[in-house]
Amino acid sequence: MSYLWNTPFHYYSLPPMKLKLVDWLKEAKIPEWIIQYTRSTKVIFGNDCRFDFESDKNRSSEAVDAFIIPVKLSSGFVIDTLAWSPNKNLFGTWEGECFLGDPLAPRLNENAALAVYTNPKDWLSGGMKGVLIVNFGRLKYTDLGDFGPFEVQTQSDFYKFQKAVKRDPVIFVTPHKDGGQS
Repeated sequence: MSYLWNTPFHYYSLPPMKLKLVDWLKEAKIPEWIIQYTRSTKVIFGNDCRFDFESDKNRSSEAVDAFIIPVKLSSGFVIDTLAWSPNKNLFGTWEGECFLGDPLAPRLNENAALAVYTNPKDWLSGGMKGVLIVNFGRLKYTDLGDFGPFEVQTQSDFYKFQKAVKRDPVIFVTPHKDGGQS
């Protein structure tokens, strides 16, 4: 059963995606169960890592094409909605969360670490396992500090995450399997 109670009203009026967008998501290795809830529309990203639908604002010149994806916990409840524009390399949330994901979900890697992502493509292609950091500036130790150890993909992410939580948690740096970042 799916609980989309925290999804913005506009999500329900968005038509299904065009086949070329669905194909693009499949090529990006996004799981089918995420694709089925994904929609596309024009949004306006704010400085606070939030987004608004173009239809809510009179600033069409700032609107960009984006994927709209409800983000569920492992329990099935939607906690927020992600807007992601791969062409502009922008993403944000409806509720303004500083991270998305379920830190309490089971960890299946060899370090028993919580995977921390800084870009939506990797997080989505990983099946939303771990967390996506949306806004390092608003992230506090109390948000994720007790859920370590953590696993990041780059040394840069290591330093940003360590600075954000203002402590020295155990953090593993595990590069992409293909040797590069997407």
